[in-house]
Amino acid sequence: MAEKKNILIVDDNEQNLYLLQVLLEGNGYRSLRAKSGNEALEIAIANPPDMVISDILMPGMDGFALCRQWKSNEKLKSIPFIFYTATYTDLKDEEFSLSLGAARFIRKPAEPSQFIEIIRDVLEEYQRGVLVETTDNLNGEEVFLKKYNEALIRKMEDKLLELEKTNRKLSETIQTSKELTYRIEAGLRAGNLAWWEMQLPSGKVTFDKRKVDLIEFPPEMFRTYEDFTRLLHPDDYPKAMQAMRDHLEGKAETYEVEYRIKTSSGSFKWFRDVGAITEKDEKSGTVRVIGIVEDITKRKEAELELEKYSNHLEELVAERSRELEKAHKELLAREKLATLGQLAGSVGHELRNPLGVISNAIYILKSSVSGENEKTKEYIDLISSQVKRSNKIITDLLNFAKEPMLDRSKTDVSELIKASLEQCPPPENIEVEIAGIKETGQVYVDQNQIMQAVINILGNAYQAMPQGGKVRINCTHSKKEAHISIADNGPGISASDKRKLFTPLFTTKARGIGLGLAVTKKFIEANGGKIKVASIPGKGSTFTMILPLGVNDG
Repeated sequence: MAEKKNILIVDDNEQNLYLLQVLLEGNGYRSLRAKSGNEALEIAIANPPDMVISDILMPGMDGFALCRQWKSNEKLKSIPFIFYTATYTDLKDEEFSLSLGAARFIRKPAEPSQFIEIIRDVLEEYQRGVLVETTDNLNGEEVFLKKYNEALIRKMEDKLLELEKTNRKLSETIQTSKELTYRIEAGLRAGNLAWWEMQLPSGKVTFDKRKVDLIEFPPEMFRTYEDFTRLLHPDDYPKAMQAMRDHLEGKAETYEVEYRIKTSSGSFKWFRDVGAITEKDEKSGTVRVIGIVEDITKRKEAELELEKYSNHLEELVAERSRELEKAHKELLAREKLATLGQLAGSVGHELRNPLGVISNAIYILKSSVSGENEKTKEYIDLISSQVKRSNKIITDLLNFAKEPMLDRSKTDVSELIKASLEQCPPPENIEVEIAGIKETGQVYVDQNQIMQAVINILGNAYQAMPQGGKVRINCTHSKKEAHISIADNGPGISASDKRKLFTPLFTTKARGIGLGLAVTKKFIEANGGKIKVASIPGKGSTFTMILPLGVNDG
């Protein structure tokens, strides 16, 4: 059996350290932990590891300084050094990191499977002697300090730009948190494992056969609510009764409780029960309550772990929301759109870390769930999709706050459309028709920015047709311009909404923060283009991007 590799992880965030430790040890590695650069050096010099994975933003000695010291130490300089950061994400930060001798530069949050693959690749390169010891491309303290200060200045500039967003994100952040919680709850209820119905004041109950099968008793045993409650675990009986009373008395919107039930074999199973009043006659006093029940015995432990991280995220969002509310009101009073995202960077950084934590937790939980427990995997996948959605919201905020950095080149229209559809495929109930892309040729644009614009428009078209429909992509060109039109046969856009369509934070959707089209317009205009919209209520909408053809006028 091969000896386990020792990996030193350096991060001032205890949760990041814990999750990385669990992830690494779960994949066969031994971990060492340090909360600062100074502590990491002490540990490594005393007992050199096989690899070090370090955050950049840390008090005292940060990651850049640690890497500089590491590669200057004769005992340590050959050991591979990897940066793992959510703060320094600029391309120049990556270039600076690699110039210090880092083997890899990884941005948070990384997919756990991809993260582990990178670790294995670097260790394999190290073992084969492929990794070359750095000769310190930043010779001289003066040169190093210059590059180091440039990195710090870039981050300060990014912070100032990012801060221009967060005040207007306050209500959306709160709503996002509520939606995430609601979808977790809705996902559990949607399992439809078993239903039940109760009539009051008679207490008569009707159970789905699957429910009585779960508790292993014949259905004739359950005629009234008392027939069921007498099987509850003694420790769970009070809270189950209180939860039902709170809902019936209007103190709680729904009846929700977790409890244990004694089965016919004498053992106990864990269940989650959710119900609500569906009919209420004030005159007669009769009430009808309907709900569903889920067997959570096998995943109780995993769900509790996931709940811990979900609660942490909710607490963090609530804390940040309280801090930003005052700034939000002040900016509204001054009506200065220029300060739109003044606090975006702070929230973006704070949310990326917990999102990374939750992403890793989901990966660990998913790998621990047995293969037959498909419902649990569906619930975990639902939460994972909301984490990705939250990360997209942060990305939209940062994209809107920053001035676009152009990297224009001749880009084939057909490849642009193809790549956009690969990243944003249509749902099964939506047909996509394409015309004219091969004849249009090339446009002279920043491919990534224009592809993001196409993806944003496609995503809006899909969302406008939840019941299904058709999207038509048509490309034409003149002497100097290409016209890329994306049309849907959805409900269309009213004249009043169309005037505000590209206004930041304006949205007609229940979900989203209203930055997708604003970012789209910003990217297109930065590339020398224009965007137009035509819409007929009840018949659909057409978004047309007008872009310069593939000729560099210099």
